[in-house]
Amino acid sequence: FCKQHYYRYLTYGDPNLTYNLANPKPVCRVVGCEKQSLYKALCSGHYMKDFRTGTPERKTKEERFWMRVTKRNQEDCWEWEGALSRGYGSSNFKKKHIYAHRLAWFFTYGKMPTQSLLHSCDNRRCVNVNHLREGTTQENAMTWLIVTEV
Repeated sequence: FCKQHYYRYLTYGDPNLTYNLANPKPVCRVVGCEKQSLYKALCSGHYMKDFRTGTPERKTKEERFWMRVTKRNQEDCWEWEGALSRGYGSSNFKKKHIYAHRLAWFFTYGKMPTQSLLHSCDNRRCVNVNHLREGTTQENAMTWLIVTEV
């Protein structure tokens, strides 16, 4: 690179940056964002998102959900590393508070469970759908009583 192209590369992330004729300042490279780019051809908001998450684009709710899960093999518990409510993993989905294991069920099977979800592993933070099954509230209470008596 010559000095000018090297400066463009360091400042904007692209040595051959083209300018918008109406706005001589370069714009953010994220599609749909018209803000002025400051560094690596990104606006300040997308640059910080890139710095924190590794990508300037917004991740889906499902991708962000699974980022908070420590996955092991299929037989082990997949621990929820996010917020907890009464010992269960909790998250927000469609502006509602929801337990993480119910959300894992939704992301895996494409529908919310119609009944209570029972953990076969008795680990409230587990979101491994292989450890979950639908059951009644009575079954859940009976399982809890059996576990606590032992």
